[in-house]
Amino acid sequence: MALAGTAFCGLAQVLCETKKDDDDDDDEDGLKPEERKEAPAPGGGQCHLPTYTKADVSKHTTEETRVWVTYKDGVYDITEFVAGHPGGAGKIMLAAGKAIDPYWNIFQQHFRNGYPLKMLEEMRIGTLAPGEYIAEDLADPYAADPERDPRLVYHNKTPCNAEVPQVQPALQCQNSYDSYYVYSFLF
Repeated sequence: MALAGTAFCGLAQVLCETKKDDDDDDDEDGLKPEERKEAPAPGGGQCHLPTYTKADVSKHTTEETRVWVTYKDGVYDITEFVAGHPGGAGKIMLAAGKAIDPYWNIFQQHFRNGYPLKMLEEMRIGTLAPGEYIAEDLADPYAADPERDPRLVYHNKTPCNAEVPQVQPALQCQNSYDSYYVYSFLF
């Protein structure tokens, strides 16, 4: 039994060291998440690539027209990647024909290691026309969401992730329309 305990402790130590290495947030590019977020768009500096406007990009929102997105000043064709997106095709399609910057600012895991940026670099098809990319214009994609019931217990405000408090029944016989909207998306 002592031998099994020793083996378990050795395995636990290896797993802890591996986890410690994984939490380092560095990979082969040697950058920290904050540095990746500030780095130029992947695949830049390729003068042979065409220049597009935001209006051009907005026409590419389906598989038939190809799915294009922008990130910083880069234009990317992500059509082949949509089905394999780890967050699901529905999530990435929210940005079809638009900038992915606002979503990446919310879902910070894209900066945890260099892999998403490296993948994006391979999908670059062009550059936004001068003056088309303005970082301040990238509004919160959830800004138009309806006002939430203040009684909800929030886990995350953007995107909204909340639950009904335990002291309040989840469904009451007399719900207002606003409460119905909130409740219907919680269950």
